[in-house]
Amino acid sequence: MGRKINSGLSIGVRGQISIENYELLSLLSKQAVSGDLVLKHKDNQYLINMSERSDKDVNNIYDIVAHGTPNYIEYSIEGIEDPIPMFHRELARIIKHKKDYKKGMAIRLLSCNTGSTDYGFAQKLANKLNVIVYAPNTYYWAYPSGKHLAAGRKADGTIDLTKIGKMIPFYPGGNRK
Repeated sequence: MGRKINSGLSIGVRGQISIENYELLSLLSKQAVSGDLVLKHKDNQYLINMSERSDKDVNNIYDIVAHGTPNYIEYSIEGIEDPIPMFHRELARIIKHKKDYKKGMAIRLLSCNTGSTDYGFAQKLANKLNVIVYAPNTYYWAYPSGKHLAAGRKADGTIDLTKIGKMIPFYPGGNRK
């Protein structure tokens, strides 16, 4: 049994969330810029920088911008200190309700490490939505100019340009290429 937070969001076992009412779903949907979904986070310099990117909606690919890990992405709700993990099922549900998302559109996860494992967040989302999902195999960085790229991270937390990553396509059914 999860604990209730903010009328409609519950955190269950292992931090998993479930969207329990349409009002919250609608609130999350309205946070986006046309053509993508930006999940808020209290440490938002990355999100600010990503809003300046010039390659939105490239080749009819739907962007998801959030802080990420190999197994979930994160977002924040005002008044709650720690970021809340969002798993592939919750994100798929939100994407399906977005007015600017058309069934079958590929997804691009602009979120750290979401493509770093064979059967992690990106693959599960590809399976759930039955679409191709592109995700970085390492950390994802954004400059104030909007330029963004996958690259490693140094011990001091700064970008490591000697370890350039890439966007990996994940196909429904587990056929990572």
